[in-house]
Amino acid sequence: MTKRTAVIVAVALAVTACSDGHRPTAPPSLTSSSTSGPVADPQPTPVETAPIQDTLGQARGAWKDTGVFGDDPIYMRSVAAPGPRDAWAVGSAADESAGIVKHWDGRRWRSVKPPGKNGRNGLEVVSALSSSDVWVFGQDGDVWRREGVGWSHKGRPGRIANLNDAVVIGPREVWVAGRMDDESQSPVVARWSGASWVTVPAPFAGEVTSLSADSRRQLWAMGVGADNVPAVARWDGERWQALPLPDRLHSQQVTLKRIVAASPGKAWIAGVFHIRDSKRYEPGFVMYWNGRDWQSLDAPSPDAFQPPGSGIYSEFGTIVSDGRGGLWLGDEHGRIWHYDGRKWWPEKTPPDTSWFIASDFASIPGSRRAIAVGSQPEAEEDSVGWIWLRHPIAVN
Repeated sequence: MTKRTAVIVAVALAVTACSDGHRPTAPPSLTSSSTSGPVADPQPTPVETAPIQDTLGQARGAWKDTGVFGDDPIYMRSVAAPGPRDAWAVGSAADESAGIVKHWDGRRWRSVKPPGKNGRNGLEVVSALSSSDVWVFGQDGDVWRREGVGWSHKGRPGRIANLNDAVVIGPREVWVAGRMDDESQSPVVARWSGASWVTVPAPFAGEVTSLSADSRRQLWAMGVGADNVPAVARWDGERWQALPLPDRLHSQQVTLKRIVAASPGKAWIAGVFHIRDSKRYEPGFVMYWNGRDWQSLDAPSPDAFQPPGSGIYSEFGTIVSDGRGGLWLGDEHGRIWHYDGRKWWPEKTPPDTSWFIASDFASIPGSRRAIAVGSQPEAEEDSVGWIWLRHPIAVN
């Protein structure tokens, strides 16, 4: 199982956002150091616990299973929607040997022949600049581009053997992050210039686990720094600039899950605090970089994200930008929430979807609909892949 589907136990917490027309309540600021200067491990800064939001809003969306898959064991990893009637989803067979590509034309999903020799490549990420320019990235680091019909191989950058993440900023700027399959498992970051791959110095001592880019093509990276502690950095066009993390996050007892670029110069991070007592909740968190410092964020009551019964944990399946200043959030119990820049709204999901983990979301341009993909990995060899489509609910 890849990093993207690894289980990270958490109680889901809320975020704030830079919103289109909304004026979210500003969470408390956190003191932090300047972000200029050479690449270095972030310096710790204080963080305070945010106030708790007692209730969630009324459901505004309902998700329905598209019925794409049968009983074949599948992991679905990533989805992209470049147009109102155009979406791509990728994944792999449960043994991670065969790639899976699905295309949506606005009415139904159809299978597309995957790239690579005999399609024997598990796929991790899909990104689409347009309906005729689609990129897919294999778990082993291979990259393909689809321009019109058919795939063209774009190599395996920087001797990557295990891909962690990839982001397509433009046809001449694509970034990948992963590691070599050697004794040191050295981190690799590489950039596509339009003709070839160029290896870029990694921003951290350890791996880069998540990449994201904002509307102005500013790149963000999240990963592991020296002493195996979390780290965040931003690419300024020439070099990496480290962003100091608060004290509470600068610890081996914290795992960062994903970074999501917001408006230019701003970003969210999400992760989990680990605790020794496995019978207790391991609290999750989402924090917001406002361009100057980190802000802790208001949180729904943990009970709102916790299923009935004791000893059952909640996990961040993923957080993803909704493209409108908010976020999508999914957990390991088949539940989804939407943050609109002001508050969280629970979404209605298909029945009997306990332990369905969302891997990725994509908002459909020009609408309030969205697509979610994921798996039900109760056992690796029997994972059930799924694709859900969101329909808005009228609210009085």
